[in-house]
Amino acid sequence: YCIKFMNIITTHISDETAELLKQFAKQKSVSEKHIVKEAIEDYLEACGNYDEALRRLQDVNEKSYTIDEAKDKLGFQSHS
Repeated sequence: YCIKFMNIITTHISDETAELLKQFAKQKSVSEKHIVKEAIEDYLEACGNYDEALRRLQDVNEKSYTIDEAKDKLGFQSHS
């Protein structure tokens, strides 16, 4: 058997936020727990992406590109 334990957290949210969450969950036909879990995961992923981008901006050895250079490297045509 493989038992997967989940961590549980508790937080306080305003009545307005709780009502918005309830409405959104109903609209999407998912649980409120699912929305909160996904929101936390998305937030943490975005923070990680931001931290990595910031690290790269501060790294003098990291190559950076102008928008035109990036378009060229990705094969997009410039309309200059």
